[in-house]
Formats: sequence, structure tokens, C-alpha cells
Amino acid sequence: MLNADRINMTENIHFTIEGSYQYDAYHKGICFQRSWHRLKYQKALKLLDVKKGDNVLDAASGSGVLTDLIAGHEASKVTGVDFNEAAIRFCKSTYTKTNLDFFTLDLTQKHFDESTFDKIVMLETIEHLEPDVADVILKNLHYYLKPGGKLVLSTPNKRSAWPIIESTLDLFRLTPKMKNEQHVKLYYSKSLSDVLKAAGFKIAKVEASHFIAPWLSFLGLKTSEKIHAFEERINFLPGSLLFVVAEK
Repeated sequence: MLNADRINMTENIHFTIEGSYQYDAYHKGICFQRSWHRLKYQKALKLLDVKKGDNVLDAASGSGVLTDLIAGHEASKVTGVDFNEAAIRFCKSTYTKTNLDFFTLDLTQKHFDESTFDKIVMLETIEHLEPDVADVILKNLHYYLKPGGKLVLSTPNKRSAWPIIESTLDLFRLTPKMKNEQHVKLYYSKSLSDVLKAAGFKIAKVEASHFIAPWLSFLGLKTSEKIHAFEERINFLPGSLLFVVAEK
């Protein structure tokens, strides 16, 4: 059951983008942005492995691109939540699937019953959170997850080329400024696993993605997808995006 109370999370998260940001980046961003988001969603869907009848939570759903994609993969119900009211308004006016709902809420507060969801996804969010806030949110997500359920989480990889890429993007203003404005903490494999374990999760898998494929997307999105598929078969590449699969 969703708690109807809505709490403003603005002071707890460093995020300054428009409500339609991910949707715009996915559909009409520069080639690198489109590739980054497309490959990210493809991998998230693969790791989530949505089954018919699953009840799925997209925590910090942004403009709802992944939420809508999950709803098209036979999930019985998909709920997208975000503190950004503009993003939720955008989602409510854009997506029409009957198994899809969006709510504005503060993830630091409990809004759902224990063991509500089969699967939870939270992409590129934890790096925007102060560590103590991240701890509270992850514990809440653990509470919401059914025993044996799965959490898929992604974040930029500190031990990769990402810090250089982030500085370059900021320098040329290719995206909204990230370093010290949106991103407050970067993680690597062990530090991210430790945070999830502290919240009660068991780590099932940690993978790095997005090594070079997104940056070759000027050759075409299909080409970047083929390169990505090749990279996925090589598990030692220091990709710029970490994915963790955790279980309850």
C-alpha cells in the first residue's frame, strides 16, 4: 500500500535537471547520450529479467523511459517514483500503459508495505546522494523487496575512465554540470558492494559496462550496440558504468 503522504526530498539529493531529461537524451540527445542511455536500459532489462506477473519498482524513475520499457515486458505492475514533481508530471502525461503508475515521493521515508516488490531498479541515482541518505534509501528498498527478490543498481565507476569523462563533459558543457553539483560521491565495485551489504543485501553480481561502445556511437547506434555486445562477453574491462545485482 502506498502511503499518500508526499515529502519534498530536494534537500537530500543533488539533482538539477528537467523532468524530461532522460527521455530527451534517449530520443534526441547527442549520439553519445543516446547510446549511453540505450545501452544502460538494455543491460538493466537483461539483469532484471522481468517475468510475467512481477511487481516492479523503479526507484528514482526520472522521466520514466525505463519504467515504460519494463511495463512492456509482461510485468503485472510497474511503479515509478521520483522526488522531482516535474518528472512525474511528464511521466503521467506521456505514458499510457495500464500496468504503469507514477508517484512523487521521498525515498528516505517508507511508503510501501514490507515485501511488496519482486524486483527493484535504481539507475544512476546513488551518486547524487549524500552517503547517510543513500544508506536510509537502500534500507527502505531492502524492506520493500520480497525475500528472494532482486535489486538492480547502476552508478558511474570511480575506477574507470569516468572521472576524466565527467570532467570533459563538464568542461565543454555537453550535459548539465555533474562534478560537485549533481554528483557528490562516486563508487567502485567494493565500495558499492559494501554499502549494499550494510543495508542487508546479498551481492549476486557486479559488472562494469560502457567501456568504449557509447563513445563510438558517432559510427551509428547499431554499431555501438554491436561493440557493446562484444564488450559484454569480456568481464574484465573497466567500464564507466557499474551494475550490481543484489538480493534479499
